[in-house]
Amino acid sequence: MLVLLILIYFVRTSNNHKDTFNNSLINSIYYKINISNLNQKIRDQLFKSLNKIEEANIEFSTITIQCNKYNQEHQEVINQIYIINNEISKDKSQFGVINQQIYKLNENINKGERKQINQNNNQINNSKNIINKDYQVFKQFKNFLFFNYYKWN
Repeated sequence: MLVLLILIYFVRTSNNHKDTFNNSLINSIYYKINISNLNQKIRDQLFKSLNKIEEANIEFSTITIQCNKYNQEHQEVINQIYIINNEISKDKSQFGVINQQIYKLNENINKGERKQINQNNNQINNSKNIINKDYQVFKQFKNFLFFNYYKWN
């Protein structure tokens, strides 16, 4: 009987296209139950079924709200991940800039060291040249002294 009543309702509502499946279905079934001459047991079973449908509808609504909340939280987490990834990308590019600066500083240090080493080598070579000139002058003076010593004696 219940199945027949529900089928009649669906055929009627699908032909009319007026009611939706929500509260209008429940209200319509309540109305039909009240005006029909069904015995008390069937009416009680129908009311229990309708109450269970209402409870399931409320539970479904609660679950839907929770799912929407979790989806929103999940989206917020995804947005945070995107923000963190962007920050990491910025940090990586910043590290690249810093590495380039370090490389340039190393090049400048190497150039400066090479320049300093070259200057030191030039000073050493100049000192060697001066020492060699002084040595040559000393040799000439020594030769002059020996030559004149023998000449004077």
